Amino acid sequence: MHDWNAVIIFLVLTFSVIGGCIGGAPAEAPPPEGTTGITGIVAPAAEGNVPLEAALDTLALYNAEEFLSTDGMAVHMVSGTGVDATGNATRWMLGATRESETFILIYEKNQWREYPWGGPLPEQEINLTKVVSPGDLFRMQAGAINALRETKGAGETELLLSGGIYTIEVPGRGGRKALELNAMTGDVIPRA
Repeated sequence: MHDWNAVIIFLVLTFSVIGGCIGGAPAEAPPPEGTTGITGIVAPAAEGNVPLEAALDTLALYNAEEFLSTDGMAVHMVSGTGVDATGNATRWMLGATRESETFILIYEKNQWREYPWGGPLPEQEINLTKVVSPGDLFRMQAGAINALRETKGAGETELLLSGGIYTIEVPGRGGRKALELNAMTGDVIPRA
């Protein structure tokens, strides 16, 4: 009788394995109520204007994933190209140092790239957590910035943060026109 128990157990296991192999995948259960379940990750659009904060978040992710190190990095200059009326840019550039190394980081088309830089950078470091963000700056000074844009008939501006001063330039017919703002307060700096 003992042998029959072993045979029965063997047959049950065999049929279970075979049934599992030919039975197909189990039906997918819906996510629990009140949740959406796991969905595909959608990468942000590669084109278009991006807030500086989003670009810096991507840089922090690059550092965390060890794609590009920001350890010991000091930022000395921030530049935005193709800046729209909301303070978002098509390209962000950081002029930075790390120990004796001078380099620039360029954020464009949803990715950061690092390039060695042989030219000078401003001496003063920028603490990006203490300055007014470009988006807030463009909201605070919308009237002055729009007036500057209208005088040159431009839709986009260029932005430079260096030495505690934001400089917003508008290229256009007859040269460039600029507006300077205090990076800590966002106030317009009167022309002398």
